[in-house]
Amino acid sequence: MGDGLVEPSPLEGAGADEAPPLYTEIFFDVLPFYIYIGMPQDEFWHGAPWLVKTYRDVYEMKRREKSEDMWLQGLYFYEAIARTAPLTNALAKEKKAIPYLTEPIPTTTGEIREQRERQEAERQAVAYEQHRIRMSRWAESVNREFEAKEKQAQAGD
Repeated sequence: MGDGLVEPSPLEGAGADEAPPLYTEIFFDVLPFYIYIGMPQDEFWHGAPWLVKTYRDVYEMKRREKSEDMWLQGLYFYEAIARTAPLTNALAKEKKAIPYLTEPIPTTTGEIREQRERQEAERQAVAYEQHRIRMSRWAESVNREFEAKEKQAQAGD
């Protein structure tokens, strides 16, 4: 609907024998679009000319945002279906659904950075816990060896 607003001037396309349209006609032709996108008639007719462009830019931003939201919703739907796909595979040995996402899909660079930092912190916490367990087991085995040597030394005395 608003795509026709960025066209060459009607004066450029007028033939030699046809009269160019009046600007009033052009304004009346585009008025419904600007009313549709929320511009009051008073601002359209009496407001600053840059307001018309601003309203159109805001309209385009809202359309882009809605399109991105619909795309993201489709991505979530796709994820949900893909995670249940093993349940419908007749040849699968184990029919178990993959757990759904535990957090939203990041959409901004800040959210992506935060998610990576969280994942790195979780990975480090798991690695620390595994290392702590290995060290604890090693210490227990060394202690058992010392206790066994002590018992041998006491028994040999």
